[in-house]
Amino acid sequence: MFPAQIDHITATLYQRLSPGRVLHCIGTAHAAVTLALRWSANAEDALVAALLHDIAKQEPEDVLRRLMQESGASLTDEAPFQKVWHAAAGALIARRDFGASEEAARAILLHPTGDAGMSVLEQIIFLADYIEPSRAWDGVNDIRALARQDLQAAVHDATKRKTAHVRERGTELHPRSCRALAEAEEQAIGIRQ
Repeated sequence: MFPAQIDHITATLYQRLSPGRVLHCIGTAHAAVTLALRWSANAEDALVAALLHDIAKQEPEDVLRRLMQESGASLTDEAPFQKVWHAAAGALIARRDFGASEEAARAILLHPTGDAGMSVLEQIIFLADYIEPSRAWDGVNDIRALARQDLQAAVHDATKRKTAHVRERGTELHPRSCRALAEAEEQAIGIRQ
């Protein structure tokens, strides 16, 4: 069943996403499985979540709006955060259309924002999206190396960098990102003491 599921997911990615986005999803899957094996997480859930994390990224706004409502997300609360609607929509698609586990779906939901208290799988998908092989931003190799040594420290570093980038663009931080950043800052204080 599992190889057939991956074939179905891959075929769907090629139907719904641009070639560059498919390459990103495959790169994210590579990073996620590598981290899952390193940190003793469920590699199958990591593979499925990573492949599907951006399944709704290129859907039109009306489709995302419908999927958001179907997922139970509050459009009123989420209105300022349209750039991350694809995550809730993708989590729904992963469960409904591909039989993804609740853990994999939750990792998809959190991949763009993070959150406080993330599970190991959620941390892996959050990080894998950020450090997959096609990413070439300044400092990515440092976080890749850190992810192999200390997963939580890498997640906190990535959280700080991602939230700083969002703020530099003048965009409001999602409440989940605020909680993730607060957790990262608390950990940094604990390390310094």
